Amino acid sequence: MVFAAFVDPTAPVVLGDEHARYEWLSAPDALNRFFWPRERSALREVLHLFRSGDGGEAEDVLRVR
Repeated sequence: MVFAAFVDPTAPVVLGDEHARYEWLSAPDALNRFFWPRERSALREVLHLFRSGDGGEAEDVLRVR
């Protein structure tokens, strides 16, 4: 299952109990960090779909406010 969203970079990050930490990575760094080939493939697909910087027709469902 893959989730992708646009988020406000100034919004505070709130971690749930199941997470110990977070970090923001550039796309190339994230690709290098992933272990499973399908993770890398999914990120490449997300980057391709959102290459224009917005979600196009899906924007309303993707933008986290």
